[in-house]
Amino acid sequence: MRVLISRGAGDKLAPETIVDILCNVQAVGVDRGKQFLYDEGMNKRTYEISLPYRNQIYPSDIIVVHNGTVGESFVGRIIAHTINITQNDGAISVDSNLTVERSDEV
Repeated sequence: MRVLISRGAGDKLAPETIVDILCNVQAVGVDRGKQFLYDEGMNKRTYEISLPYRNQIYPSDIIVVHNGTVGESFVGRIIAHTINITQNDGAISVDSNLTVERSDEV
């Protein structure tokens, strides 16, 4: 598979074409392209989000995050999920802690 790297406005090929026989489906090619960008010094944008546990969330799930403080929304992929259970004065609290990789794709 030939991996096409996108950097903002417009598509540009990587300086050296990436050909990887292990990239046989699109999702693997996307991850390979991201790895190229990270190796080239592009920052990986990840966010830590805590919220009350409501339903099952799995790594690789795609979510929409809205930051009301700055009025910004973005699409992200869950790359880690932990569940914290705490007890305070007999009340049990269950919270989800998510690590989200931001994507500018909509």
